[in-house]
Amino acid sequence: MKTALVVDDSRLARLALTRTLEKHGLQVAQVASAAEAFEYLNSTRPDLVFMDVTMPEMDGFTAAGLIHNDPRSVGIPVIMCSAEETADVKARAADVGAVAFLSKTADDAGISQLLGTLLRAAPAPQAAPVAAAAPALDPAALQAQIAAAVDSAVAARQPALEAQVRESLLAGVPALLVTSLDERLSALLPEIGANAVAQAREVAASHAQASAAAVAQQIVAETTEPLARAAAESVLRDATAEQAAQLRTLIAEQVPAAILASKDEWLQSLQGALETGPFAVRIGELARGAASEAVRAMTADVVAQVQGMQSNAPAEIAALRNELEVTRRAIEQLPTRAQLDEAVAEARAARELAEEAQTRLTRGMVVLALGVVAALAVSLML
Repeated sequence: MKTALVVDDSRLARLALTRTLEKHGLQVAQVASAAEAFEYLNSTRPDLVFMDVTMPEMDGFTAAGLIHNDPRSVGIPVIMCSAEETADVKARAADVGAVAFLSKTADDAGISQLLGTLLRAAPAPQAAPVAAAAPALDPAALQAQIAAAVDSAVAARQPALEAQVRESLLAGVPALLVTSLDERLSALLPEIGANAVAQAREVAASHAQASAAAVAQQIVAETTEPLARAAAESVLRDATAEQAAQLRTLIAEQVPAAILASKDEWLQSLQGALETGPFAVRIGELARGAASEAVRAMTADVVAQVQGMQSNAPAEIAALRNELEVTRRAIEQLPTRAQLDEAVAEARAARELAEEAQTRLTRGMVVLALGVVAALAVSLML
């Protein structure tokens, strides 16, 4: 037998729809609120749910949406019921997953047609899927997963870090070497100049001997006259000094240019050595070392964060369990469906007793009134 659940805060509306559905062979359960409907659906899966739109605490649209999205009740056809038959109400019913809309003023023929359509298309009831038990938390497995994730992140980032460090080294080393070379040259220039002057004097002396030296030396060699010898020696000294000055000027102009040219050639060869050869190998080693150190620092930071989360997890889980326990106790203190049904039955019985007492009281008053009338009539007759 097909089953249906009627959810409506109006008792008269529930009874009227229930009688109509029972005429069409459905077994009907009634509840007066969305909360009672959820409690019923926790243990029972009806073929149809008729949901009133306007109810206190939670309206029918919200309740229908929750039923539609709950894994335990998904797939149960929900029919929205309302006396307000407007396009907006029907659109909202469709938005929350309702399969149909039923006007509270619908006649028996309309309800019969709706039931025929829904029950032919309704799928067979299915048991709610049993949630798989959560696997136990294994600290060793969790640590292995964290280590694998860190290793993967390291492997992904290390090439980029090595490239950045290598580029920084290639950009900084030549500048440092150039600065060092300039300082070394500044220190060497005075020494180079002094050496150049000494060499110039030697060359000048040799050149002077090739020209005036012959005459001067001949005079010095052939004459014993002191004045002649002094004049010849003076000429020799002047020629030597003039040529030395010329060579000094030439060296001052040529030596720095030669040194700078040599420095440029050396820097070019150094740049090539930085890109290939032992320098390149060493820079690559430095880059890998710096990248590995940075990765180790990042890994240590990640592991510290994870360990902090692990250390805080037991306290958070314990707090969550306490909250769940408090909620469970509160739920246990709520009245069950059987207790509510019993209270409703007691209320109905009390109301019936009150109605019966009212009927007896009315009858007693009528009898009393008749007695009074009869007594007055007798007294008048006497």
